[in-house]
Amino acid sequence: MTKDEILDAWYEDHGQDFDNGISDRTFCRYLKSISEDYGCRIVCDQSNGNRYRLEFDKDKVDLATELRRNALLICSLGINPQKIRQVAEAIQDVAESDQPEATINKYIKEK
Repeated sequence: MTKDEILDAWYEDHGQDFDNGISDRTFCRYLKSISEDYGCRIVCDQSNGNRYRLEFDKDKVDLATELRRNALLICSLGINPQKIRQVAEAIQDVAESDQPEATINKYIKEK
């Protein structure tokens, strides 16, 4: 995705209006934050029109990061945004829980 495509997607998902753009410094700060949250590298392919892509290191990941990655994958599939938020909240609850199995069972029982 290009910077403009990323900004358009952020607008669609979060209602943030980037029509006037954002500074390169702010954009890089956002990308760094995403990279840290999801345990990935965000690589810019300058030979292909400055297109960004995610690269994941499968060997260096904890449960919480893996769950966030899975939520990111779900989001990228274009599923209903409300359902994605519910799934993401459940994933975050499990990731932060001292008893992940009990938290998962709580969500299963609610269904």
